[in-house]
Amino acid sequence: MLSTLQLIGETEQVESKRVSTTDGATEWTEIDEGYLAENEDVEVTDELGTLEDANIASFLCSFLDAAEPSVFVIDAAGVIRYNNQPCRNLFDREVGEILGSNLFEYENADNDIVKEQVIEEGKPIQNKQEEIELDDGSTRYSERSVYPIFGRESDVVGAIEINRDVTERVLSKRREEALMAYQADAISELKQYLTRLGDGDFTVTPEIPTPDREFDELDDAYDEFEEMGRVAEPFRLHLQ
Repeated sequence: MLSTLQLIGETEQVESKRVSTTDGATEWTEIDEGYLAENEDVEVTDELGTLEDANIASFLCSFLDAAEPSVFVIDAAGVIRYNNQPCRNLFDREVGEILGSNLFEYENADNDIVKEQVIEEGKPIQNKQEEIELDDGSTRYSERSVYPIFGRESDVVGAIEINRDVTERVLSKRREEALMAYQADAISELKQYLTRLGDGDFTVTPEIPTPDREFDELDDAYDEFEEMGRVAEPFRLHLQ
């Protein structure tokens, strides 16, 4: 973010500039028309034009208003100074409920890591999956990234946190894993039934396991395996 860049030093003949960015002190290598960060993710022109007079508050408001994911900004003490509507939606809060509260006092997510790693050490957190416990007892899942904001003296003056709601993705993966595990159990049970039947044990009956969870795909799988068991049952009775 251009408005967060603070020049630490300049000389008349400069091959690189060292600036304070959201990932700490970064080497910027001179390229045509500007400078390139050492990780090659960010370019910046050597002159910022009218952005030299950019107001950080205005910049943050524009960014939060345009951002689709949940975004909020804290100061170094953890007080939430800015947030957007997707943030309030994710945490199930109304206007005014989050603003001015302290992130480090919330116990519904791992916020100690923000204080220790981002604020105290100046290191970002990237794409960390978190569980968010809501007041109604439900759980949401987010992919959390937190970046330190540096002041003119390279000290951490706050942080910007971006949360992407990945609840449906997480739940979908868990449903898929549960379905695969159930199918493996049901197939194993059918194999045991057919093996014992082939060995002449005509007293055995198929015992299809009942799912311990409820969702459409799992219910359909249970019905299919139950049908397989019913199809084999007349054969067993005939041989008995």
